[in-house]
Amino acid sequence: MNGYQRFFAATGSCDNIDWQFLTLSMPQWMIAIFAAYSVVFVLVFLIRLLKQHGA
Repeated sequence: MNGYQRFFAATGSCDNIDWQFLTLSMPQWMIAIFAAYSVVFVLVFLIRLLKQHGA
């Protein structure tokens, strides 16, 4: 197997939780990060929209 095939080979089980940080697993952290990015996006959008109407 060459380097690319070994790098992209799926060797683990997706339902196996290998680690946790602050009691959250990787999928839970991804949900939290996505939610945070979504909130920041909405806030920036609303602020820019309000500034545009105020100018």
